[in-house]
Amino acid sequence: MTIPAPLVIPEQEAKTVELDAAHLVRHLAHEIRQPLSTLDSLAYYLAIILPPNDARAQDQVEKIRRLVAQAGSIMDDAVHYVQASPAHPVNVSLNQLVTRTLAENSRERWNVHLDLSAEPCIAHLDLVQAQHMTQHLLDLYRQMVRRDAPFSIATERRMERVQLRLSGVSETVTVERLHARFQPFDNAAPSGEGLSLASVRRIVDEHGGELEIYSGPDDRIVVSVSFPAAC
Repeated sequence: MTIPAPLVIPEQEAKTVELDAAHLVRHLAHEIRQPLSTLDSLAYYLAIILPPNDARAQDQVEKIRRLVAQAGSIMDDAVHYVQASPAHPVNVSLNQLVTRTLAENSRERWNVHLDLSAEPCIAHLDLVQAQHMTQHLLDLYRQMVRRDAPFSIATERRMERVQLRLSGVSETVTVERLHARFQPFDNAAPSGEGLSLASVRRIVDEHGGELEIYSGPDDRIVVSVSFPAAC
């Protein structure tokens, strides 16, 4: 029996396909964000005019707003995964990236232990992509770790690299399962998050970084991203 030769896509053709995908995602994101914004405004208006004591109606309005936010997040993940928006790298402090992201999520009661480096931890990153990466890593640990249990966020400079490291104990996620979550189109990912962590990996790769997932002391799950130091 003759075994067919493996399909080989020429490099130039592969680049064309990737550019077409980026253009398609960019176009879809542009077209979809306008109706999503309109729906969010309508939901806000409904929340004002509906009786505040009508719990069922208010719950339905809040559900609409959550679905709109989820749809917007899905589009953002797709844009970052295919790198549909050109990167504009600048010098970014990992310490400021962490503290700013936590401040923007101040309404969430997270039990977070910070261990930020006293040394400058500066990397050459696209700021929007870096914020997207940090937000998804924080969201990951918020999901994995019990609400009453702490998790840690640390920054560190090691020789010519700077590192952002998160660690915590999870009763529901294993290191092996987490490796799969960082792959695209993971079927076991929560609804709406099929590309969230895959977009994080893509951002890390595109900036010459490294992503590691491993077991730490006391059964802690560690996710580490590191980049070449900018200075």
